[in-house]
Amino acid sequence: MSRLRPVILRPRPPLGILPAGLLLAAAAAPLPAAQALHPSEDAAFAQALGLREVALRAEPGLELWVEEPKTLKVLEEPVAVAWKEALAILPEPAPDTVPPIRIVVLAEEDSIRAYARLFAPECARLGIAPPPERFYDDAARLGSGRWSYPPLCLIRSARTSSQLVLTRAVHDLGALRISLAASEQAYGVPEFLVEGFAGMLVRRAVKKPTALVSHQGAALKETLHGYGVFAGIGEAMNDASNHPGNWPTVMRTAARAWDRKKVIDPDERIDALLLRTPEEFSRADYAYSWAVTEFLLDDRYPVGEEAAAAAADRKWKPGEPPERNRRAMLLAVFRTMRHPNYRLADAGVRARLILDFLARDCGEDADSLHAAFRHWLATGLPKR
Repeated sequence: MSRLRPVILRPRPPLGILPAGLLLAAAAAPLPAAQALHPSEDAAFAQALGLREVALRAEPGLELWVEEPKTLKVLEEPVAVAWKEALAILPEPAPDTVPPIRIVVLAEEDSIRAYARLFAPECARLGIAPPPERFYDDAARLGSGRWSYPPLCLIRSARTSSQLVLTRAVHDLGALRISLAASEQAYGVPEFLVEGFAGMLVRRAVKKPTALVSHQGAALKETLHGYGVFAGIGEAMNDASNHPGNWPTVMRTAARAWDRKKVIDPDERIDALLLRTPEEFSRADYAYSWAVTEFLLDDRYPVGEEAAAAAADRKWKPGEPPERNRRAMLLAVFRTMRHPNYRLADAGVRARLILDFLARDCGEDADSLHAAFRHWLATGLPKR
């Protein structure tokens, strides 16, 4: 059985705002022979790719295209649950105001490559350069690929476990949704937010998820919190620490280590995690990004002086959502970041802006933010 290995390519900024020389080069690049529009019905989709059948399950903002009936049976309900959770936590932008997230699951490599001619017109309609040919080649060869805008998750299901396909589909659904929430064209979203929200949906919607590794730096042989770690890009074959079910344990271990320290290493604070690049992403960052994103999107945890008061009160427990809560503050920042003025902000710039806006709106510096997170670990971290 092959491993499902992700290919994550992020499109460059929209053609309409590229320098003239790049515009000419992009315009001159030949596109594959394409349909006039992306199919909207399963029969047309199957016919375009020469397949016997393809099933479509669609909701506003989401399209799930699956070739194999047995795979559809595994995916259909959990993906629907994940989408409901995604919209409940991140209601903006409204699903009908942005291109739909497409999860396309095809059996064979040739079908993955052929999908290029169906996706190209969607890119052209939005004025975006289509994915390069190597995106489809790598997705076919390695098992999956994710394109940020228009949002696409492309998965090869043949010779791959159904649970691995399911975990990747839900993971990428979360990654794509938060990218749309934090950036007008899903460009330049910090890696920890992408992985953190993806992990939130996997834990909520997939009963028996597979541990995934999406970064080269996280696929090295090492020891973390006493666990032996080894995995290639794709599925973490024997890494207990990276399994979503074990993330609460990993974070409680980290919290105990912080409690023993008088001074927190700046590289371990939330602000440092927000600035991580994909190349810097380490094994522990999957659990850490999940926990921090849960914290930042917790609508029952207060901010600023109210958070400091909660931390000082040993009897404090989360109750009804306060008016000024973590989720409301982060969603307000996302609303600002979707403005066209920030369209070209890369992940580093966007991360710093998010930190600055949160500090301004919440009245918390980096130390206060991390102190609130440590208190949240004791009062709000999911136990399982």
